[in-house]
Amino acid sequence: MLKSLPSLSKKEKKQDKETHDQPMTFTLNDTLYDFPISTLSEALDACGFVNQEGVAIAVNQQVIPKELWTSTPIEQGYSILVIVATQGG
Repeated sequence: MLKSLPSLSKKEKKQDKETHDQPMTFTLNDTLYDFPISTLSEALDACGFVNQEGVAIAVNQQVIPKELWTSTPIEQGYSILVIVATQGG
């Protein structure tokens, strides 16, 4: 279960901004990316998964509910798995 993230101090907010300005290397569906992102939703947007329906996301093998995508931090080396539902029979 995910825990709530604590509020950031001024020092932590500055560090977060500095981190956000630096490229973050992460893997999404076995492809290596290098973008200046800090959250899961930013990573998804950068990789072209904007506002898609029927998507399940796991970060480091932990499923992340959609309502937490904007607040879930992504750090160097994280692995993101995107599963898109398809129709057919």
